[in-house]
Amino acid sequence: MHNQSHHNYPDNTVLLVLSSLFKTMSLTLTGNELGTSTATISRALSTAREFFADELFVRSGPRMVPTARMRELLPDINDVLRRLEKLSAPTVFDPADLSRTFRIAAADNGVLAFLFPAFKRILKQAPQVKLDVIGLNGDLFEDLRNGRLDLAMFPFDPIPPECRSVVLVDEPDVLLVKKGHPLVAIYKEKGELSLSDIQAYPKVKISNVTHNFSAAVVRYHASLMAHESDGASISMPYFLAAPWMVLETEATVKILEKNGRLLARYLPLEVLPLPPSIAGHYERRVIWHENASGDPALRWFIAMLRASCQEQAQQST
Repeated sequence: MHNQSHHNYPDNTVLLVLSSLFKTMSLTLTGNELGTSTATISRALSTAREFFADELFVRSGPRMVPTARMRELLPDINDVLRRLEKLSAPTVFDPADLSRTFRIAAADNGVLAFLFPAFKRILKQAPQVKLDVIGLNGDLFEDLRNGRLDLAMFPFDPIPPECRSVVLVDEPDVLLVKKGHPLVAIYKEKGELSLSDIQAYPKVKISNVTHNFSAAVVRYHASLMAHESDGASISMPYFLAAPWMVLETEATVKILEKNGRLLARYLPLEVLPLPPSIAGHYERRVIWHENASGDPALRWFIAMLRASCQEQAQQST
């Protein structure tokens, strides 16, 4: 091939003409096959002859017979056409072929509430997938923006306008106590618990929002925790250490309902409803940057989280 400047390379139409003409050996039949005129086929052949510095096809009676150079070029031409066809074909996403590490920011309660129930489903559909979970921190929005994170399980407001979110669950918090706790008998007798009932016992306070989040996020979290600002026997940022603090004491802890019911299945703990004034009703969301919205693998992963949450909701009704 002659050393041509990049902008003089033949386009795929010229290559299609050469490939078709090799099969049909006729300008007319090639025009019919490609849905164009014989004149257009002739011009494409002229372009190819100039580029390759060879006749490529010579007339022998009614037929166009390929030259030795054309026979030599044909495998490469067909390979280029196959590659171009593959590039233009829509990508079919199959999780079974997915080999990727999803980077997720979450607190430990988010891992238990959302990743734990979905993990088996995820590995069944995509056995090569890996999860890399880091703690929530004030850099997470920037990390989502620059691609260092794929997702974050972030329950607080506000989130940046360029972030997208979907609600995984919308449910109240509950009170977690050890089996046989005096509050269990009070609840059975009265059918409800008052704030004064709960305040009569030690409290474990959980807070995992640090001051390197935006001021708006810190204020929002503070408003949620306002009723817990006093009387805590211990404060910690670890959700899943808190149940162990109540196992052998009369302390109580406010916890996500999904986590509370799951822990009570495996540990001698009981779940009690909180008074409406402090139970709240919070949307637990997963968030991602809008730049990743077209990622089919990420959409599949989010769908796995949602499906497991919906399945759990149906089982609990």
